[in-house]
Amino acid sequence: MRVNPHPAATQSRRRRPPLSCERCRRRKVKCNRLSPCNQCLKSGSENSCSYLPILEKENDHGVVVSVTAPAADTRPDDCSSSEASQSNPPQAAAAADILNGVPDTKSTKGFFESLPKICFRGKEGRTRFFGRSHWVPTLVMFTDIMAYLETYRQTKSKCPGVDHAVYKSMKRLKQQIQTQLQDHTQICQQLPASRLEELIPPREQADELVQLYLSTFATTFCVLDIPRFREEYEAFWTGREKHLGSPDAFVAKLLALMACVGSLSSESIAHVGHGWIYATLSWILSTNSYTSLSLDMIQIKCLLLIARQAIAYGGDLAWISASALLREAMAAGLHRDPSKFAKVSKPCAALRRRLWWTIIELDLQTSLDNGVPPSISCDEFDCPLPSVDIEEGGGNEDDEGNDNNDDEGTTGNIFQIALSYTLPARMNISKTVNGINMHLEYDEVLRLSKELLRDLRKAPPGLRIDQAPGRDGPFSDFQKSLFRFLTYRVLLVLHRPFVLAYCDTPDERFLYSRMICRDASLALLAQLDASSTLDPDTPPAYPYLLRLRGGMFCDEIFHAALMICLECRLQSEDETISPLPGIGPTLPGLLHANSPACYQNDAVLLRVENTIRYFEHKVQTEKRACKSLVFLNMALASATWHLSRLQQDQAHPAASREVIAFIREASNRASQRCHELLLAGWTSPASPQNERESTDKVLLPRGFLSFFFSAH
Repeated sequence: MRVNPHPAATQSRRRRPPLSCERCRRRKVKCNRLSPCNQCLKSGSENSCSYLPILEKENDHGVVVSVTAPAADTRPDDCSSSEASQSNPPQAAAAADILNGVPDTKSTKGFFESLPKICFRGKEGRTRFFGRSHWVPTLVMFTDIMAYLETYRQTKSKCPGVDHAVYKSMKRLKQQIQTQLQDHTQICQQLPASRLEELIPPREQADELVQLYLSTFATTFCVLDIPRFREEYEAFWTGREKHLGSPDAFVAKLLALMACVGSLSSESIAHVGHGWIYATLSWILSTNSYTSLSLDMIQIKCLLLIARQAIAYGGDLAWISASALLREAMAAGLHRDPSKFAKVSKPCAALRRRLWWTIIELDLQTSLDNGVPPSISCDEFDCPLPSVDIEEGGGNEDDEGNDNNDDEGTTGNIFQIALSYTLPARMNISKTVNGINMHLEYDEVLRLSKELLRDLRKAPPGLRIDQAPGRDGPFSDFQKSLFRFLTYRVLLVLHRPFVLAYCDTPDERFLYSRMICRDASLALLAQLDASSTLDPDTPPAYPYLLRLRGGMFCDEIFHAALMICLECRLQSEDETISPLPGIGPTLPGLLHANSPACYQNDAVLLRVENTIRYFEHKVQTEKRACKSLVFLNMALASATWHLSRLQQDQAHPAASREVIAFIREASNRASQRCHELLLAGWTSPASPQNERESTDKVLLPRGFLSFFFSAH
């Protein structure tokens, strides 16, 4: 890169020649003296990284560090003991560099046009990308955490200490448990697709799971024609009693349906759900390719997509399947007005409308999970919204069928219509934020935010507003909770980049975005308050939605807690406004606003502590979410430390070493806690001989059922 030959217009008095680039000197942060330097690379401003001419001969002693973290001193260190590695002066200096290295610029253009390097993971033929709506860009704003992770990375191979031993022990244990749990799925891999019916549990358990689905997902994502499904379900059990064969399509649909609510029922059913998903996928691969465009097959794939997110079966890559499903639905013509198909009946047209709007909603949500644009725009389809009338029953138009469909179908259609009112705004926000370059003026952000909030007001009050205690509205808690998640998360996606930009350059215009992100995050975490318990022996009774295992629900809870910790850090850096002389004593209940947030820090951090207990419960019962638990403890430690220090104390060089030590201690405690929770209720895997004998029994119908429904 060419060095700028023109010196800066204004230069501060210095006793030694300036060695840093002009941007780092202006921001008073340490520069590694490369061209471009690490700070400019991190902020995406490498094109504006320039040096004075004197630096051309003195820029040969900088070092290149990993793109996954800011710069650090990589000179060899003496590592005679773990204590020495933890109190290493070069590492402490590196931590101070990173801690003070928050990207800063007078314009947010560089921040929006480039993502942090940590969003581009992997090497050679195996890479991974995380966009702006993912939680990784938010984690980068915790510069002290990134400093600790960088020192951890550097010492991992040179002089591993206590940090590495604790984390590696936890990671090995988790891998052993995951290997044991995957054995159940491998059993289903050996079952031929022609024997799919043998996976159906006894009717008592099947009835429970079906009813659970009808009271949860059937009222939100309208995939099935409920009256017709009830008829087929009864016919299935009647035919089974008479030893008659059942259509494989219905069996696959039933397995996918039960997998959706596996985590809502019990832990044993949740583990079996992985086998149900794999068996159904195997059956789909064995079918004729032309059947993929049938409504039954599209329904099965919709259910599988929901199930994969609900029980964390590759849910982080569900967007790939959602995009493929969208293409198949378009090939079947679901994106066009059903009235254009002359031979499509009225009940079938109603089903097509519900199915299409469910598919594009799933595609939008999974794209937000990965930080990529949705696969379709609103101008690419003309399929109308579903009707609220009870004309939706396909093939069952009698009064009894309509009565059965009243509760699930009507409220489900109303939920879908209310959600669809906001779809154009949410889709536009997702495309804009997760695009390659985020060219968006803040006035346009305010307009999009106002448009989304206006569309939210079109939803029924029962979905938007909490009912008074003792009053039951027409909508279930599952519907209200999901509606809140799907809408508030888009507000966070829209305003979060400007909160992160505020971390770089405090701009008074972005205070509104801080308020929106704070309120939306607190609203998402508020669902954990009623379910939190101080008794560790009493398992928390979380709402249905929070008992789902993966996908958008778990990640969005984690992301909201990160935003609260980041907000607390910003509050610690805000300038304190002293009261005017003569105001007298502070009135009781009057909050003195020393920051844009009006919430007391203790109450706000209590939400984060409840979230930590929520993830601890998931680690203990589901043997997953360890990384989220460790990162969240580190973020809480960072926020707590910054709130306990005055603004001038945070800039002291010794403060950098202190906060890194504080975060290191929190990380070790969290890793040890994960190890204890993983061991809770876990037994060592059986010997290979016993596993083979168990597998042989599983291949028999009765042995299969006894293995899955009594062995757990």
